[in-house]
Amino acid sequence: MRRFARRLAYSHVVLAGLLSSVLIAPSVLAQTAIAQAPMLDAMEELPPVADRVGSEPMVIVPVDGVRTYGGNLRQVYQGAGDESWLQTFYHYEPLMRWNNEMSEVLPNIAEGYEVNADATEYIFDLREGMKWSDGEPFTAADIVFWAEHVQFNDNIDPLFRLGFLTAEDELKVEAIDDYTVKFTFGRSKSMLPLQLATNSGIWLATYPRHYMEQFHPDFNANAEEEALAAGFTNWEERFMERHNIYNNLEKPVITPWVYTRRADDTEIITMERNPYYWKIDDQGNQLPYLDGSTIEVVKDFEVMLLKVLNGEVDYNARYVNTPANRAVMFDNEAKAGLKFFEIVNGAAASPVQIHLNQTARDPVLKALFSNRDVRIALSVAIDRQEIIDIVYAGQGTPHQISPRPEEKQFYDEEMGTQFTQYDPEMANQLLDAAGYDKRDANGWRLSPDGQPINFVITTRADRQPYVDMLPFLEEDWRAIGFNVQSRSLEKAAKDTLRNANEHHVLVDDGDGASMNTYVFPRAYVPLNADSAWMTGWVHWAVGGADPQEPPQWMKDVIALHEQMQVEPDLEKQADLYRQILAIHKEQFNILGLGLPVNGIGVHRLQNVPSVAYASSAPLFPGPTQVEQYAAGAQ
Repeated sequence: MRRFARRLAYSHVVLAGLLSSVLIAPSVLAQTAIAQAPMLDAMEELPPVADRVGSEPMVIVPVDGVRTYGGNLRQVYQGAGDESWLQTFYHYEPLMRWNNEMSEVLPNIAEGYEVNADATEYIFDLREGMKWSDGEPFTAADIVFWAEHVQFNDNIDPLFRLGFLTAEDELKVEAIDDYTVKFTFGRSKSMLPLQLATNSGIWLATYPRHYMEQFHPDFNANAEEEALAAGFTNWEERFMERHNIYNNLEKPVITPWVYTRRADDTEIITMERNPYYWKIDDQGNQLPYLDGSTIEVVKDFEVMLLKVLNGEVDYNARYVNTPANRAVMFDNEAKAGLKFFEIVNGAAASPVQIHLNQTARDPVLKALFSNRDVRIALSVAIDRQEIIDIVYAGQGTPHQISPRPEEKQFYDEEMGTQFTQYDPEMANQLLDAAGYDKRDANGWRLSPDGQPINFVITTRADRQPYVDMLPFLEEDWRAIGFNVQSRSLEKAAKDTLRNANEHHVLVDDGDGASMNTYVFPRAYVPLNADSAWMTGWVHWAVGGADPQEPPQWMKDVIALHEQMQVEPDLEKQADLYRQILAIHKEQFNILGLGLPVNGIGVHRLQNVPSVAYASSAPLFPGPTQVEQYAAGAQ
């Protein structure tokens, strides 16, 4: 290691110490690879394993100890539109990474870093000898290529760039040498290491210069002409098609496994080990232990569950691991060889978010959902305990979107529990007083100017509890006079509807709690499409089909969030976040259901942690270090 490194630590109780400097001493663990998987022994053209992993590999201490090589990891997934699971499981290789407990940001691609006093300059040490899956070196030049030729090109899909870096940051990236890279900002960027560890941060290391430059006009004068000849509309479209981490089998990667069958296959996806993977266990064995992975496309949840119960799935932590299925999973534990692990949903104070679209294209619905008293009425009209008892098997207590009780520095009990009581009488009184007292011949409420009110509650079909709760929401809101229908859509169709701002009410995933939201507060700030209660404001802030200027209070929230990004004093930074929360407490924008209890996942492997922390930002289960998973039941 060439220099001291700074590490970021976060506690669910206190934030102080995030940027405290500590020395990462030279490790006493194995620092070179001495063994490889038997399947690689027959590949005589491969360099020795020590050369392939480099002189400074990342060392992992396996949860249950060193395990044997071999085996194939079998999973199921929904197919096209469900790539987030592939990203979650197979692609978590950012510059810095979260630990499993979501309490600390640790080195990953970077061994460590230095940062100056005002957080405008970072120097990252990369791992000497680290390689792409084709054996080419991974160096500072790859990161410079991303920064200078991808990140700030607005014609390249923003989903595959780092959303927390904008032109206003005035970022300059330079290679000091092959394994040292310097980031210089025009303003303080104190949250950078935390942000680099998020799902957006993984894209930084997905642009191998030696491969991608052939499709870029800065390096190939014929890039545009070649793109047009290949049937693309411009060079950027071809560039991103060649960049596709799921479907371009020839693009080099730095992940534990490489695709051998594309992710858009309608039946099955296959992967095999990356012979140049740059991590080892503490005894010098190159990771991963598993030779490969097979992912079967299964649309039907009942079929998916049967495969789990028959022992045909080696890891499952989504779709069928619902409260309703717990009993049958435990009943089949021995037959299927299942082992269970706990999933702590530290990112959410509710298992779902109910987004009332305040920027709906329909002016009647826009006015309806923009009225705070209407939002309160819709909230108190919901019998949350009934939904929790029936859909979630009684697991949870009524709660809104807010920080969780464990976050003592930010938790506000009133914010978390306000308007969770079941009170249809109060709901009717609020609606009448808000001007929605007139009704048509069928008893449905009319707008203050006499317009009929009809809206649709939409959710994603791949979340069975969300589908199951729709009839309850529909019944509760019909009971207070709203003509409501509900529907479930495939995830891709739901996303298309939401991104076009064509939705009325959306029941979907969410967060609002933990370090996840502190780093990327999409529940409170118009940062990306997931903020479905304010889609028009998202389009105004970051681009989209239906930009709408937000009210002043949201502009104040945006300004506070921007101040957070450049405030090097951590106590002042935390206070800015509290101000954002206070505004949302007053506005009462998103409806929650209940404070969730921990979930369960099942597996038939070794080296799977007994507790995992689920969150979108740290990419569960990526922080559990899936490269250590091994075949065989624990």
